[in-house]
Amino acid sequence: MAYEWKFNPRPYSDEEAKELLKDVVSPETSDWHYNTHHKGYVTFLNKIEAGLENADKAGANGNWSDFGELKRRQTWNHGGTILHDVYWEVLGGDGDPSKGPEVVAAIEREYGSFDAWK
Repeated sequence: MAYEWKFNPRPYSDEEAKELLKDVVSPETSDWHYNTHHKGYVTFLNKIEAGLENADKAGANGNWSDFGELKRRQTWNHGGTILHDVYWEVLGGDGDPSKGPEVVAAIEREYGSFDAWK
């Protein structure tokens, strides 16, 4: 039986996200990013796991094989799930940019001001 990956909940509900992230990202973007994009990585990771279970490992080689392609996609989707788990953990806070001076300085260098970036 193929391994089943779980979709980890972010540390706040969809309703809490609307309030918590309102000054950072729109509710529509947050909802899509979490409930479609992030969840999609987990959904496809599980489809890949099922494919790996039935893949022809004997035909795998260093140039190209169905097994190798599934492993590549497994790596991509697993990386996406891990990065999004971290993303939701660090996104949020009280919105006070002075608490992240290095980030604010980088934004100001690139965009001219924090408000222009927003």
